[in-house]
Amino acid sequence: MSSLDPILVVLLYASLAALAAALGVIPYAVAGRLPLPVLGWSNALASGLMLGVAYSLFAIEFSAGLFGGAAGALLGVLFVRLVHAGTGTTDLDLNQLDELDPAYGYQVVLVNTLHSAYEGVAIGVAMLVSLSFGISMAAALAIHNIP
Repeated sequence: MSSLDPILVVLLYASLAALAAALGVIPYAVAGRLPLPVLGWSNALASGLMLGVAYSLFAIEFSAGLFGGAAGALLGVLFVRLVHAGTGTTDLDLNQLDELDPAYGYQVVLVNTLHSAYEGVAIGVAMLVSLSFGISMAAALAIHNIP
């Protein structure tokens, strides 16, 4: 992998992590609507993985200084909030997709695109630290995308 352009390596791993979300459709296609406890535990797993990813990235920046880590985290949260407010995707309820206008589907696709873009940035930052850290970050994000 070292002979590839680093940008292509990040693009490859970020794309694989985003494509893993398609695996989440399989249980729904086979069993239909899943019971709420299954969805709850799946989302809990995804949330735990995201907390681990966030902590890992924050700890790296935190070692460089408290202000840098805190400022980066605050700017990241602010950016996500502004983007969702600007695109009108702040109040999506994915539990009520059957009752909604088809245009709502476009908003869901937009949210997932934004979500994948943020993950790509996280994978890129992790790859700046080391290739193995970036690959493990991509794997964690891929697993979290499945639920």
